[in-house]
Amino acid sequence: MVDEKPPDPPVEQQVDSKPGDKGTDQQAGQAQPPATALDPLPPAPSGESEAERKQREREERRHRRETRLRVVEVIFAGAVALFAFVQARVSYWQWDIMSKTLEASERAWIVVKEAHTVKLEADKASVAEVVLANVGQTPAKDFTAISGSRVMPKGARFEPVYGKLDTPPSHGVLGPGHPQPVRVPLGAYTPEIVASIKAGQLVLYTYGRVTYADLIKPDRWATFCNEWEPDTGDWNVCETYNESP
Repeated sequence: MVDEKPPDPPVEQQVDSKPGDKGTDQQAGQAQPPATALDPLPPAPSGESEAERKQREREERRHRRETRLRVVEVIFAGAVALFAFVQARVSYWQWDIMSKTLEASERAWIVVKEAHTVKLEADKASVAEVVLANVGQTPAKDFTAISGSRVMPKGARFEPVYGKLDTPPSHGVLGPGHPQPVRVPLGAYTPEIVASIKAGQLVLYTYGRVTYADLIKPDRWATFCNEWEPDTGDWNVCETYNESP
């Protein structure tokens, strides 16, 4: 009697899938991103044939050419953008310079030309005459002037108060080089005030603000400020409030 040996159980075969395996990736349905010119080529496989080696070398040369072309394109695009930016800045600077040059050459410009000497007497009102002039190249129109005078202690901070215009603007025209006198009223000061002014204890100021228009801007202005000099009766220009932008 022969003992029968039971058959061996079937052996299950397992296949380990490795990342990058073509068959496994296709089975898993994983999409690979497309390669670009800047991506490095994969390493050469081991055991490749002569034909595969030549094909790989051709792919490597093509890849290097595409990489160089891509780098050149990026550099060229950056250079074009930089040139456009520089050109725009240069054009703006040229326009700004031309605009300012045109305004300076074509605008009206009113400044103080002179202030006439005044003899100050007690209890007697007088007038200080300040002569303005248009030193620009074009006429000034709609000329208005607000002026005043003030006596203050020596060393005190002076700030002009222009007030409001009581009369409508003049519609006359002040041509280039033409003078325009502005009469600033002075008070009838008491003998004590006049003596203090002449002694230098008090300071007599005259000031004013002028508005006008020209062919370029409708709202130009200028200010003037003078201090009376007791020894000569002349007027000295104040350190501030003499502007003509």
